[in-house]
Amino acid sequence: MSRCYPYGAETPAGHANPYGGLIPGTPVREAWYCPNPGEVRVRWSCANGHLGEIFTICPQHYSEFMGLRDARVNGQRIPIPANIRRDVQTCPRCASLAPECDNPEHAVFYRGRAGRCGCREEKVKVRLVAVS
Repeated sequence: MSRCYPYGAETPAGHANPYGGLIPGTPVREAWYCPNPGEVRVRWSCANGHLGEIFTICPQHYSEFMGLRDARVNGQRIPIPANIRRDVQTCPRCASLAPECDNPEHAVFYRGRAGRCGCREEKVKVRLVAVS
């Protein structure tokens, strides 16, 4: 049985596909890992058809990512506090493809630093889909 792989940074070679492969990125070399066994095979899927890579997660992380109130781990119900429920509501790839903001009032906030205000990002539903 494989270990829970919630963020993709748990491989020895680093992680080259943040957000489940929905956008390209820089490898992560050191990161926290979940010690729980992976029980659910899933992938991210958005309303525009973007699909992430298949990965395995534990019931607790599945519940957190889906915004659920509790999870069943080792036969026990574990409550998921509201402040750690992630309930992902937008596709990172769709957001990364959004045009840059051209509003000068928004540009002042960044003061020459790299960043995007997100005002032109389309909010596209994304969800975890179980894979057999």
